[in-house]
Amino acid sequence: MAANVDIKTARKRKLTFQQQKFVGMYFLALLIAFSPSKELGQFSVFIFLIGMIFFVNLRSQKHILLYLGVLLLYSFIGWIYSLLMPEFSFMNYYAYFVTTSAFLILFFDFKPVVNTTLLERLSWITAGFLLFEFGYGLIQAITGYISAGTFDLGTGDIVKGTIEPGFTGTVAGGNAMFSILISTLILFLVSVSRRKLSFNYSVIILFALLVWIAASVLHTIILFVVAIIMATIILGINLVNLISRSYKQLVRRRGGVIALALSTFVFVGISVWILFPKNLSNVPTYLERIVDISESSYSGKSRAAYYTLFTLPIENPLVPFIGLGPGQYASRASLIMSKEYLRIGIPLNIYISTATEHYILLIYRTLPPGIGIMNFPVSNWISIYGEMGFMGLLGVGYLIIKAIRTFRRLRSQEYPRMHWAMLSLVVYLFLLGYPDNYWEFTQALFPALLLLKLCYLYLRKARDPYLLTAETVTKV
Repeated sequence: MAANVDIKTARKRKLTFQQQKFVGMYFLALLIAFSPSKELGQFSVFIFLIGMIFFVNLRSQKHILLYLGVLLLYSFIGWIYSLLMPEFSFMNYYAYFVTTSAFLILFFDFKPVVNTTLLERLSWITAGFLLFEFGYGLIQAITGYISAGTFDLGTGDIVKGTIEPGFTGTVAGGNAMFSILISTLILFLVSVSRRKLSFNYSVIILFALLVWIAASVLHTIILFVVAIIMATIILGINLVNLISRSYKQLVRRRGGVIALALSTFVFVGISVWILFPKNLSNVPTYLERIVDISESSYSGKSRAAYYTLFTLPIENPLVPFIGLGPGQYASRASLIMSKEYLRIGIPLNIYISTATEHYILLIYRTLPPGIGIMNFPVSNWISIYGEMGFMGLLGVGYLIIKAIRTFRRLRSQEYPRMHWAMLSLVVYLFLLGYPDNYWEFTQALFPALLLLKLCYLYLRKARDPYLLTAETVTKV
């Protein structure tokens, strides 16, 4: 009882000055994430970290030393690669450091400012952004419908919110980034909802779901639903003993989560079936092409996977163990540095490794127009293996398993859905590694990883309610 009283008191507390500045930085982070500037979005993590260290002044000395250590270690690993690989570009190597910079936020220690009051304020800001993006995205969706007479096929490419505020489809990735941002922020709102979801949050989540579905990035919708189902099943492993003892106890403890998962699945499924019948009918064909990993596969992704798994190791026997090095093969960094991917101007020298030229770019150049991203010869799963070998895959696998085990174990009385929503987010982000190099889409991924880190720290502190109610002023 005392713990509940303390938590209710915490909700009424005002933010500390340090927390207020943190909220300002979070608002700036979302502003950049939904901005039309891809360049600003790519460097958003560095902007945020500089703000946290020098403006919020959150354990500044510790974090400066920490990130210097990370950079030095990364540089040392690059030096090792340069000795082992005949073709190695340090420019590409550090470009990869920039394109994967969203993961740097996981090293930051937010414990001094994380409590119930802070998450409440962040949820308000998140809800405001989702509501605004819904309004703008809805205008884009209606415009596309008026022009095409349907929401199906390529109409959804217009729905990009303020990331690309125009009313035409483009190939700059704005549509996918918009979808990832909306869907991951929805999970955060669900995570900070109490036992009874408020009417306002319910409406905002419904609106956000609608505009995300209207964007018609079908693979993100399918993977989102799969992630929710998998997270619910993973949590259900703990229910075996409960089922044998008491069905009522099961419903009381997990019924809200299960009901929310089922309702989301049904709502999304019916919406997609009604609005995008033609796009949905293409899914079986995509699946057939995906599993056809061969030289002659129609899917460029499957052909790239074949060359990466079976041909590349013959040319370089070290590939299965350590890969060719970050930024040297199929990553977004490598493709951007080739100046062919997205065809954007970069004031740096072009570098294309032989492997990238033969097994990625040759496929990329011969793709017919409008073929769809599921057939592109790019994927984080492919690039991790090609650039870091089994060592990279094992590292990713270890982090995923550790995150799953953590969110299965941690609980919050105040936010009973948080562990489920964050577990869904972990699985969702992992699955997003297949369709494209989405783990390098900093603009879209950074807010999700930031909120994942904050919720993780909150759940850890929830073990001791005093930590969530204590003052959080930190002297550095």
